[in-house]
Amino acid sequence: MASCRDVELGFVEEREELLLKSSFFPSKVGGKPAWLSLKPIPSPEQLSCKLCGETTIFLIQTYTPRDYTFSAYHRTLFIFVCRNPACCRKNENKNLRVLRSQLPKNNDFYGTVSTVEDIVNYDPTADKYQPVCIVCGAWGTKRCAKCHRVSYCSKGHQVIDWKIQHKKACALQQVATGESAPVADHGVLFPEYELVTEAEEYEEINEEKSEEEKMKGLSAFLKSDEAKDIDDLPLSELEKIAISEHDKVFLKFKERVAHEPDQVMPQLLIHLNVDSLGDSIDWGTLCVFTCADSCDIGNNYHEEFVYKQDVSDSIQ
Repeated sequence: MASCRDVELGFVEEREELLLKSSFFPSKVGGKPAWLSLKPIPSPEQLSCKLCGETTIFLIQTYTPRDYTFSAYHRTLFIFVCRNPACCRKNENKNLRVLRSQLPKNNDFYGTVSTVEDIVNYDPTADKYQPVCIVCGAWGTKRCAKCHRVSYCSKGHQVIDWKIQHKKACALQQVATGESAPVADHGVLFPEYELVTEAEEYEEINEEKSEEEKMKGLSAFLKSDEAKDIDDLPLSELEKIAISEHDKVFLKFKERVAHEPDQVMPQLLIHLNVDSLGDSIDWGTLCVFTCADSCDIGNNYHEEFVYKQDVSDSIQ
């Protein structure tokens, strides 16, 4: 047996919203981003789709600290995606934005609190440093012209909020009550989950499979793919039907993920409620390439490169 390289698997879990705030340094999927550096958070330009120009929506963030590097004691990677299906093009990553944020242990935002109660009471958030879009959590560079109380990252998100909530609330907001209206579900964000990672426990067996094992495996694959009368076919015929280079890779993929069928990589689109046979955003794998040395970027957000592998490419 030969051990595979170390691989971390991701799983989504329901979690109390409180524990997904910035001060808990979460890894999470969906909802609004839990910004690491709280000022300045990314500008609308940093988060705009490179194809349509609309604001991309928060997809996922992973807390990946480099405590052996002074400037990256805290470190988080953020991925954003445009929700316009037309911008999800084959072999293009222009509908995606990836940003790196990192901070030293002694920083401008987080103290040395040690208990959950301390963190809850301290609760640093980005909106204490600059206006934040009520719809998506990005930097709110625009405000409602009437009440001046609600901020938006773009005209598009202002229109959405006006139709769903703010048209009725605006007059009430003008009254100096000191209270804001509850935030409505604008139908823009993805469902929110905690992203839990675990080391993969998997060993690849290099021994040759027996003739009988090959027959069972090929038959099961073909039957799951489409209904065929194949029980009486010899192995040589099964291989001709099933084992193209395409299917060899796909069979290996199915075997590997079967050990942990709940891992996020194949099913994330389902959890996000965007897995559709019609027009929808889609990908096979998103691979983020970031600075190996975690070079110091201060309190800013630095754009990194993401490679999008499409589903059709990932099984060829």
